[in-house]
Amino acid sequence: MIKTGRFIIVYDDVEQEVIDPGSLYISKEETEAYMRKHPVPTDPAYSKDDLLYDLTESGGFYRLPDNISDEMRSYIEDMLNTLLQQQETR
Repeated sequence: MIKTGRFIIVYDDVEQEVIDPGSLYISKEETEAYMRKHPVPTDPAYSKDDLLYDLTESGGFYRLPDNISDEMRSYIEDMLNTLLQQQETR
């Protein structure tokens, strides 16, 4: 069944392509280690468990609820950019 909805996409601002979490190759362990050093902000629209699942267990394109807080959006951007930079230096 086809549906429409409101959500926020996560995309690469250089390539202008949506992000597929499976193509990031960020492990659950790396994600959890980051979260221990940088606690996830509380957001009723998107929990720490949602974030962990979306990054390590989902595929397709990475989308966020449209009512997610700006603080959580910034946290996700910072986390993904940091983890991807760490990958590049290995």
